[in-house]
Amino acid sequence: MEAYRSSNYVCPSLRHNWTIGGPAGGHRGAILGAWNPHSQRQSLWRNLRADRQLKQRLAREISETPRSVWGGCASWWEHHYFAPGLDPRTACRIAGWMRQNAWLWLDGRHVCLVYCAGRRATRAA
Repeated sequence: MEAYRSSNYVCPSLRHNWTIGGPAGGHRGAILGAWNPHSQRQSLWRNLRADRQLKQRLAREISETPRSVWGGCASWWEHHYFAPGLDPRTACRIAGWMRQNAWLWLDGRHVCLVYCAGRRATRAA
């Protein structure tokens, strides 16, 4: 939990830096990643392959192009995508498909951490 809370998520194309519990800056959608499923480090090759799969899936789900986001803290940085307008149910399903422990939900006002627990998700501000 502390690793998530101390993480920053930087979206260069929007010139925005998000933190969990911080302001969403009017943005609505999900920040999802595919790297290091279940927080188990993978090779760069595997991470890049999973990243391409996630980008293709997001491109089918949203009308805008998913935006590149880098997120993490000191020793753990991963690539993510901001999917504007993606609904939470679909985001949860995609995060489960990518075997992620959590993802971020931007409701326009706040950035929320959503934990994946099987098919159910729990929201933590």
